[in-house]
Amino acid sequence: MKKAIIVASFGTTHKDTRKKCIESVVNLIRRDFPDFEVVEAITSRIVKKRIEQREGISIFNEKEAKNYLIENDFNEIYIQPLHILPGLEYEKLRALNLPIGNPLLFDSASVKELAEVLKAEENFGNRVYIGHGTEHASDVLYSMLEDELGDGYIVGTIEGKKDLGDVLKELKSKGIRKTTLAPLMLVAGDHAVNDIAADEDSWKEAITKAGIEVEIDLTGLGEKPGVRELYLDRVRKLVSKKSNKLFVIGTGPGASDLLTIRAVEALKESDVVFVPVNKGKTMAYDTVSDFIRDKEIVEIEIPMKYVTHEDYINAAALIEKHMTGKVASYITIGDAMTYSTAIYILQELARDIPVEVIPGIPSYIYAFDETIVPMTTKGENFLLMDKIDDSNKKILSFVNSVAILKAGMNPKNTIEALEEYGFKYKMVRRGSFEAQEITDDRERIISNTDYMSLIIARKEED
Repeated sequence: MKKAIIVASFGTTHKDTRKKCIESVVNLIRRDFPDFEVVEAITSRIVKKRIEQREGISIFNEKEAKNYLIENDFNEIYIQPLHILPGLEYEKLRALNLPIGNPLLFDSASVKELAEVLKAEENFGNRVYIGHGTEHASDVLYSMLEDELGDGYIVGTIEGKKDLGDVLKELKSKGIRKTTLAPLMLVAGDHAVNDIAADEDSWKEAITKAGIEVEIDLTGLGEKPGVRELYLDRVRKLVSKKSNKLFVIGTGPGASDLLTIRAVEALKESDVVFVPVNKGKTMAYDTVSDFIRDKEIVEIEIPMKYVTHEDYINAAALIEKHMTGKVASYITIGDAMTYSTAIYILQELARDIPVEVIPGIPSYIYAFDETIVPMTTKGENFLLMDKIDDSNKKILSFVNSVAILKAGMNPKNTIEALEEYGFKYKMVRRGSFEAQEITDDRERIISNTDYMSLIIARKEED
């Protein structure tokens, strides 16, 4: 098996600091992982282009690096960002759908780690660290770092929430007469040289004009041995989870022979299967039981009608607890991205867990096919809903066909709305199961209370 690690940074056009702050980290990772191909990548297209123009060398961007490794038959590829925060550039890397390591700062524990490194290596206060800053929510990590560093330290940003004006006010209010400005950046590049240390139109100039003596320390974080070790630790943790992967599998309408081949393959590959349970019942498990008899089964209680945000948080925590070093599957009826609890659980999962969603046949697709009723044809509009009432029924005037899930919840209102807008309807209850029922009988549909039923309807021809 050919293995590789992409080490990705924003990059810098300053050749000397690139060597000190980026290549030093890349080389440290190479030494620690001799059996891996370690490839450097730059996420900034502008920086990449300028390096090519000025130095005549080409460094991959993140997509090129991934494609290069795939084309050369690497089948185990990781990506480790050298970004400070999980901000917009980090999201760009997540879009590659590769196992990804954490940036330098990502939670309270990582903030404490960096604070300890900075204080141990500098051993003095009266210092203003200046980060790039971001409009991303992760900007809050800067203030967390300031709190962790404690007295004698201020953390500001060039483009984040706490800017130069805020830092100036804090310096004055604390009566500080002398301070050191230092970049809280991987490299001391353009921002450090121009925005922080320049004699004009810079942090240095503004703070000096306020009567505060300023010293400059243009040491990038990548030059600090302790910071390089933190990045190396991120890679070690990433690769130690090499088998970590979560499949989120839509099991279809219910019948096991309607599972996709990909779903069956993923279940066979899994070490553990997470099964949503509602009051002891688990339809998804019944569908896949023949394929997971030798698997570890972890039940997750999901109260279908009264599920809360806390239920999703607890479900995600349970998944994280049981899948360390394992391939796992979370199964859910229908399709995982259509009216599914899986959507909300995924939002609560840790960022570094690789996820693959495997489509399932939705119940409404099955219902149209089973009744041989066209769901939609060229030029028509189709609507999918989980309820119809007086607040939304007017939308029926704009569509030719509709599927209403959970039809047993309020069947009388649903039928009356469909009739008002000229739809012909059928109910499919327990589709694909032995107890399947298909009917267009109005009274039977209105009397139905089964949660696992739906109504499909098409507007009657004029």
